[in-house]
Amino acid sequence: MRNNMINLSSAKQMKKILCESNPMCYGSSAALLSIIEYINMDIYCLINGITKEILSNNPKITQYIEVDNKSPEQVQKAIENLEFELVLVVSNTSNLALYKRMNKTVIFLHIHFFYANIKRTFLSYVDHLFIQQFWDLSPVNHPYTQVAPIIQFPTKINNPIEKICLVNLGGGESRFIKPGENSGYGELVVTIIGRLVHVFRDYRVVIAGGKKIIESIKDCAMQFGFEAQTFCNSEYLKFLSKSSILITAPGLNAVFEGLYAKIPIIFLPPQNYSQLIQLNKYEKAGLAISGLNFDLGKFNSDSLTEESLTKLFLLELQRLASTDELIQNVIQTVEKQMQYIQTEKFLDACETARNFLGNPKNKTISQFINQYYA
Repeated sequence: MRNNMINLSSAKQMKKILCESNPMCYGSSAALLSIIEYINMDIYCLINGITKEILSNNPKITQYIEVDNKSPEQVQKAIENLEFELVLVVSNTSNLALYKRMNKTVIFLHIHFFYANIKRTFLSYVDHLFIQQFWDLSPVNHPYTQVAPIIQFPTKINNPIEKICLVNLGGGESRFIKPGENSGYGELVVTIIGRLVHVFRDYRVVIAGGKKIIESIKDCAMQFGFEAQTFCNSEYLKFLSKSSILITAPGLNAVFEGLYAKIPIIFLPPQNYSQLIQLNKYEKAGLAISGLNFDLGKFNSDSLTEESLTKLFLLELQRLASTDELIQNVIQTVEKQMQYIQTEKFLDACETARNFLGNPKNKTISQFINQYYA
């Protein structure tokens, strides 16, 4: 009789990869999730902040390590007894020097390489660099592979039963932005959509965002009959796929997801300095119309730290939120966008953008990892 039992001790063990992303950036955490879905390795993941919200309970992840991954000292302590062969990092440069001292192979995805003031010192710690496609990428003297937007691809579902207007706020927080404390962005958005209730009277309005920003607006949203909730990534994509309109902060992934699902996109004002830059790019690409953004000239990014830029930006946001005339200008611009998304010009701009950005179904990074390291 043939022995069909497998000798587990002799079976080939899967190799191990450590993954992390910027803990306060929804786009980088969502991109990381999209990559690890197709990696054939045991996956250890550092989680904190927004990353914890997005990646928790994912069956692909072997082990979660909850740690402040903006602190190399805390990360070093958290992983000192962990065995792994390589590291995948999305847009968090804090621990690259640590990984290099540990003689680990570092694969790095940069999703913000269009910033004018990018510091390039981190490149010396990176073995394989991937840069996500966007408008006006900065030049780089380092070997790299350019990749299309790293997103999980939603498919538009026609929903004849109800019309849904999905309002996306993103994660809403960062190291220096605390919803309901030093930022009233969520309340500003509810005010804007609330004053347009006559435009969206036939829609079910659902506001999505990170836990803290949703907590800061729930009561206010209910007064207008809006729903406000935090979705995991798969739930959000399912909801997006049956939405008629996406109203979104000018981040990255939410815009990409709406763009590729061919759902009409209406932009909101930026909620941080990064989104100020991104909205400027979307305007130039014809995806957004002008009238929402702040003056880029007020922000001398070359001489200011991230914290100083954020403080300056929050002052501008506060000025907008406290000036009825400025709020009314934003409301009028949102109404104009409602008309704009029905034009051939908008549809052509979307098609041009999709062609320029590339095919998000390409699994370039996960295929690279599986081919050379798994």
